[in-house]
Amino acid sequence: MNDYCGKVLGMAWKPTSCRDRMDEIKVATYTRVSSNHVAQLSAFDNQVEWMHSLLKYRPNWKIVREFEEPAVSGTDVKKRLQFKAMINEAKTAYEKGEEPPFDLIIVREVSRFSRNILDSIDYVRKLKKYGVEVYFVQQNIFTFTEGMEAQFVLLAQMAESEALHTSERARAGQAMSRQPNAKGEPVVLYGNGNILGYDLVKKKDGERSNTYVINEKQAECVRFIYEKYLEGNGMKRIVSLLIENKMENTLGEVKWDTTTVSRILTNATYCGKKRYGVYLTVDPLTHERKKNLDESTYQYQEGDWEPIVSEEDWQKVQKIRKSKRRVGVTKGKGLGKKEAEDRFTRKMICQCGRTFKRNPWGTNQNGEKYYGYHCRNVVAHRKRSFHVSNGLSGEGFCDMPSIPQWKLDYQFLRVMERFFDSPEILIDNLYQDISENYVIAEEK
Repeated sequence: MNDYCGKVLGMAWKPTSCRDRMDEIKVATYTRVSSNHVAQLSAFDNQVEWMHSLLKYRPNWKIVREFEEPAVSGTDVKKRLQFKAMINEAKTAYEKGEEPPFDLIIVREVSRFSRNILDSIDYVRKLKKYGVEVYFVQQNIFTFTEGMEAQFVLLAQMAESEALHTSERARAGQAMSRQPNAKGEPVVLYGNGNILGYDLVKKKDGERSNTYVINEKQAECVRFIYEKYLEGNGMKRIVSLLIENKMENTLGEVKWDTTTVSRILTNATYCGKKRYGVYLTVDPLTHERKKNLDESTYQYQEGDWEPIVSEEDWQKVQKIRKSKRRVGVTKGKGLGKKEAEDRFTRKMICQCGRTFKRNPWGTNQNGEKYYGYHCRNVVAHRKRSFHVSNGLSGEGFCDMPSIPQWKLDYQFLRVMERFFDSPEILIDNLYQDISENYVIAEEK
């Protein structure tokens, strides 16, 4: 009886390493590089070729699957589709009681498998459970051999540490690139340049950075937004004016929402500056990013492109925004989103699938503020009927009317009264549900 049959039948199972087996071994290869840089892609091709060369010395090893993953980080499994597919193939066969699709996974080194120590250990153990061994060639580690795990954990820790140092070096390099060089050349632009009002001009040989040139048709839209905001219009009103005037976004569509307008009003690129620190990486291993709500920590650098709005107008807009901002409870120190305190905004879901936003509506005769609730889809995009009346498609939009808080309070009280006016009925119903669904265990 072979090792796999013993495992499936629940017998004491001690796997035999592929290093010591002379029968035919089904092999899967896994190769990965972290970016699509030319040098990295060249290294990727070398990895693949090198994997095949190993089989010259192992005639009983036969490649049955090749998992290739160019240009993806090793610190987070979520985006590594080929890695997940490899694990799932082994898992599926195990759960069906079938032989593993491959006996051995060949990886050039531990850091190619994962740069997260917890992931490395977790997946090696899972694969062992599924009857699949991993061979890290450069470290000469077969994961089914005795005493392997202590050595493997040490190497995985080193791979994770190197990933953290790489992240630190990348941030330091980006910080340096934001400073003008000795020739006074401007900051380096990051991103794809997809910004309303500008076209990105890629750098030529010998130039330090990309730059922007004004797209006049789109720039008219940007100036319109700033002009209307300085006239006292709110973002919801500006969305309406943009739609009514059939003004197009970067995709050439008459499609606007308050989030887009807000982003344009806060983007320092329009006054000739580049802003950094809006989003921060809170965990370099998972690449989790959160918005930095502490605007005093933002960094601004002069660019070499022509501004669309004056710095004076841009500063006026920021001042107006800050004056309108309501103080809210936030999670963390300047990171995250406002934490909803209202019981209805935490629970209510609109028929379109969005949550509700509470806004003050006025003050009653007793001097108390009263509120209304609005579907966030309507707040951001206006009602579906508004788009239709302007000759546009209403698909994806909502017509939910606003709800005054007194109605919700009234409904809530009526429901509570039904329970507490007849508590004996409530108790009887609870007792009946319990007796129908649970059995009292006999005392031993």
